[in-house]
Amino acid sequence: MGAGFLGSLTGLGGGIVIVPLLTIAFGVDIHYAIGASLVSVLATSSGAAGAVYLFKFGNALPHYHTFRPEQPGLRSAHGILRSALSFDIRGIIQLGIFLLIAIPITRVAIFALTFIARRDRLYAAVTLLVFGILAYSLFGNSKF
Repeated sequence: MGAGFLGSLTGLGGGIVIVPLLTIAFGVDIHYAIGASLVSVLATSSGAAGAVYLFKFGNALPHYHTFRPEQPGLRSAHGILRSALSFDIRGIIQLGIFLLIAIPITRVAIFALTFIARRDRLYAAVTLLVFGILAYSLFGNSKF
């Protein structure tokens, strides 16, 4: 927190302060220090995006009795990416939700391919079952 405060006072990024502080003062390996710096940058930028969103749309009262789907431009991966790259707050939030869904599914698919390559039939079958359940819950007409 002190590194972020010092970085904001001097106009420098937190990584310029936190990486040398962790490596020199605390003896942390440089790779871990850079990783910690990246995580802190992601956390503060996510918090800043949330604060900007609340500042712009915080007074809008939600209408829970009426469902309004997302804008048509934010219903496809291409539209979400284009909106996030243009720094639209709703696009950035939608990209975060998309990544939260896509990363575990990708991880399960990679594990399935790994187990198949190692010829481990039991774990491959269980992983493919999990992958099938995930795919069915996303693309099927079932609601469970």
